[in-house]
Amino acid sequence: MKIIELYTAAKPEKLVKKLNQQIPTQILSTEYILKSYYDSFDWRLYKHQLVAEQIRSKQQSSFLLRNLDNQKVIAATDLKDIPKFSQQFEHQEIADILEPILKIRALTKICTIDYDSYIIGVTDENGELIAKLTFEQYELFGNRLLLEAAPNQQKKIGKIIKILKKEFTISTSKESVFTKALKAQGRKPKDYSPKLHIQLTKSQRADIACQSLYSQLLKTIKNNEHGVINDTDTEFLHDFRTAVHRTQTGLRQLDNVFPESDQKYFLKFFDWLADISNDTRDLDVHLLNFQQQYQASLVKEKKVLASFHDFLATKQQQSQKQLADLLKSADYLTGLHEWEQFLSRNSDKGEPIKQAKTPIKKLADKRLKKIYLKFLIQGFESLKTESDASLHEARRLIRKLRYLCEFFISLYSENKINSLLTDLKNIQALLGLEHDLTMQISHWTEFQQQHKNKADALIIASMIDNLNVDKQKINQEFSLLFTEFSSIKNQKMVDNLFN
Repeated sequence: MKIIELYTAAKPEKLVKKLNQQIPTQILSTEYILKSYYDSFDWRLYKHQLVAEQIRSKQQSSFLLRNLDNQKVIAATDLKDIPKFSQQFEHQEIADILEPILKIRALTKICTIDYDSYIIGVTDENGELIAKLTFEQYELFGNRLLLEAAPNQQKKIGKIIKILKKEFTISTSKESVFTKALKAQGRKPKDYSPKLHIQLTKSQRADIACQSLYSQLLKTIKNNEHGVINDTDTEFLHDFRTAVHRTQTGLRQLDNVFPESDQKYFLKFFDWLADISNDTRDLDVHLLNFQQQYQASLVKEKKVLASFHDFLATKQQQSQKQLADLLKSADYLTGLHEWEQFLSRNSDKGEPIKQAKTPIKKLADKRLKKIYLKFLIQGFESLKTESDASLHEARRLIRKLRYLCEFFISLYSENKINSLLTDLKNIQALLGLEHDLTMQISHWTEFQQQHKNKADALIIASMIDNLNVDKQKINQEFSLLFTEFSSIKNQKMVDNLFN
């Protein structure tokens, strides 16, 4: 049955009184409601046209999923405590809807509103129900009136609307209550994204461009630090570290834009930030991939794998606590505050730095071409040696090249730069897997040193052998990808792209 949504400033008692003069109307019930909206920190439900609500009253607490466009309830269940992750929902339909969307992201409370809800009945002369009106009285914005016709009474709804429009100021709204509630709390949908959105102009001064870039990255760091400290979900640390690595890349590659002493001082701070979060991230990745990584061995080697999982989880908890403590320390808080103050200063003050007034396009061309050539040389070296150290350096260089491309994407041909970025992401992802396997072997080796049982030692040795085989496969895949990437045709394309 279609529900008609209207907004009015009228009070419910006055509305009922006016309606009742022309058609039998009465308040059937009233209750105080607390409604909380949930989504992931990066708005994954909203992006899939879904909104999650917890509605609490004295009588009950329920959780439901609605379609964002038509407000239709897709799934609902009685639920007092909202689970953190999709797989923790006992209601299978809700779990099945949320899991492919949220994946490893936690549900978090976006905002909460309160209102008085009145259920109003409208009847005919014989006392037969014509329509049910749900009146939601808000303090922060206009009251909402939902009209729903009783079965076979749809035609009579028009009379009710006619009376309402005659007696009161009635309006419709394209904004949902969810959007209105967010706006009232100074927020808006999709107000967080880890992706860079920076529009540069070719003639823009390098120092001004870098300030804009670093300021956006600083915002991402600050947005995620609370989630990292509280270990809300692993994606907070991922986004935090990506912003840190991007800042590192900028400070290291775009030198002579700021005073050398400042550049070195802040680079040391961000190098420290990256270093203190390395172990936690490596352990997060190992635990996230545990089921899939060891699927074939889970049944046969269940006991050893369970013990190894406990070993990893304990290490992760210890590492996470150390990281959280450091992010609450004076070293972190002072360093980040100094960086924020530095970025907010007037760039025209003081002596001009060598490349501060250089057009950003000129600087971008120079740095991108240089780091691209470095990666080519390192890539060929990695093909020859296949050593962990060589591949690690290739991974570091391609990460820098990708980040620089993302910094300056607005300065280049969209099709060509996106094509290059696709290649870079594919190679980086492959080298990332190689790094993950290297760290997993390191974790198994540490675990092996604590187990003297010969049977267990053989199983652990077998696991390490399997991971080394996987690394060899990745080396072969890297050889194919890099050979294609480094072709003369692609080199000419990049040379033309970076002028």
